[in-house]
Amino acid sequence: VQYLGEVLRIKMAELPDISIRDKGSVKGGIVSFNHAKYDAVSLQNVLFDQNINISWNGRANTWIDMSARGLDEISRASVHYYNTEDEIDQFVEGLKKLRK
Repeated sequence: VQYLGEVLRIKMAELPDISIRDKGSVKGGIVSFNHAKYDAVSLQNVLFDQNINISWNGRANTWIDMSARGLDEISRASVHYYNTEDEIDQFVEGLKKLRK
């Protein structure tokens, strides 16, 4: 899971509209991020139309951390042991489609 999470972070970090928000020296399978052109709810909806599921989190759910970092919301993509690198590529391609 950590390996797949890192693959996802690396590929997402290459996208100009994506800001990875994860902190810490040890990261898991949840990748927190923001999209420059979509708020978290809109991003969730537009990706859902591509059969891609993500979640989001608002400041009210993690008040101290998000307030300290000046964030109102974050999107969250997650991987599990059964996911593949091909599925990560499909997700990244879904994000790329939003630039057109």
